Amino acid sequence: MNRKAEKLTALSTAALSVFALNLTAARAANYTPVQGTGTTFDKYLILDKDANVPAAEFTFSIASGTPIAASENGMQVLAGPGTPQITNSAVFAPGDTTLDTVQADDVLEIGADEKYAYKVLNVDFSGVTFDEPGIYRYIVSETAQEGTPFVQDSQQKTLDVYVIDTEGSLSVASYVLHTGTEAPVRNAEGGSNDVDEALAKVENKVTGFINRLSSKDLTLTKLVTGNQASHDKYFKFTLNITGAGKGTELAVDVTAAAEAAPLANSATVYTKDEMGEANAVTKLTCDADGAVSQDFYLKHGQSITIHQLPEGASYTVSEAQEDYVSAALNTVDAEHYAANTGTIQEADLNVGFQNTRNGVIPTGIAMSMMPYALFILIGAAGMASMNNRIIR
Repeated sequence: MNRKAEKLTALSTAALSVFALNLTAARAANYTPVQGTGTTFDKYLILDKDANVPAAEFTFSIASGTPIAASENGMQVLAGPGTPQITNSAVFAPGDTTLDTVQADDVLEIGADEKYAYKVLNVDFSGVTFDEPGIYRYIVSETAQEGTPFVQDSQQKTLDVYVIDTEGSLSVASYVLHTGTEAPVRNAEGGSNDVDEALAKVENKVTGFINRLSSKDLTLTKLVTGNQASHDKYFKFTLNITGAGKGTELAVDVTAAAEAAPLANSATVYTKDEMGEANAVTKLTCDADGAVSQDFYLKHGQSITIHQLPEGASYTVSEAQEDYVSAALNTVDAEHYAANTGTIQEADLNVGFQNTRNGVIPTGIAMSMMPYALFILIGAAGMASMNNRIIR
């Protein structure tokens, strides 16, 4: 189904006649109440172009709105009767289709480096009846979530239902979703501008709720220093992530500044196979608790970047013990590096370790050779003394 078809019910542009608002009790008695039908609205999730769609679910509620009396410039608004039902939730999952250009039927803006996914929410009015022509108002709200990486759309949306009289019979002409709280403007003929202009005059019309995935990158770096430190030696890092969301997929960039297949060498205590198996990953998939753990192998000057960690997720980076003095990079350079344990917040983070190995190089005669050297010198002196005695 294309986007136009999905929104056909929600943004119907049926030809509407002038609203009949001069109603009388006698006239009302002749109406047969009309049953509502249904409409839809969208849930949009905006994220960076290189980010994966996270696993997430959003729910909504709908309630009757506040009535507004007719005024010189405004139409009368009636509180929506009954209890319409939002029959589904917006469930996103890794692998969902994304769009990098805004479609004609979507009301949202994205940046050049962003894309979006969407889900359609269904509102069922079949259990609601309307017994008079008028504008009936409902309020739609998104359920707030705590501790999530999403910047949620906390603004309530107004859903107006337009019921009209067509030759003595009631019908639901349109459902209009917008962000306004005022009554529709009255036109010169005493009706709503929306009626005469095919919904063109209602300001702040929207097609749904918009959330953003706020995420950052985490880079793991290895530095080595010292006169007995190997720049060819691979060190083992372990990255633990928690609170990233159920099933969240995180992109991993190993090859930009490290190796997907590290080579074994005499300084490294790990095998080529175990290092290659770890560094060959291109994504990390969080479990049902939003957690994931992964080993990486880095040598001096190398780094690995984990992309699109959700804000609020926690991380811990550790390394296997070696005969090097290990120091967190932020203790060496606090300006450019963050702590190896923390929470993803408003900026990309660079973390890691500096390993140092220095040795004192002995000078002069090695002590282990001294007894033998002295023995040779004493022997030589004895031989010289004996030779002198023979000559005499």
